[in-house]
Amino acid sequence: MRLLQPFPKSSDPRTPLADSVLRLACGFTKLGVDFEHIEALRNLPLHHNDPFDRLLLAQAMVEHATLVTHDRALAPYGVPTLWF
Repeated sequence: MRLLQPFPKSSDPRTPLADSVLRLACGFTKLGVDFEHIEALRNLPLHHNDPFDRLLLAQAMVEHATLVTHDRALAPYGVPTLWF
């Protein structure tokens, strides 16, 4: 997957290692893209065109996870969502 714009530079002094430790301490884990995710992605109806959002939806479906987003365009998929 290719990002169309580079991420902005951060002035945050934390190192990537400190950032990873913080994520783990908060209970977050890394989730790679698996073949099951791709199969779920292929079967998603086309309510939303953003490929990255659609991949996140597919992962949430396969992993029985809650999606955290503010994008109300994802509502038609019926995935458990925490809206912010």
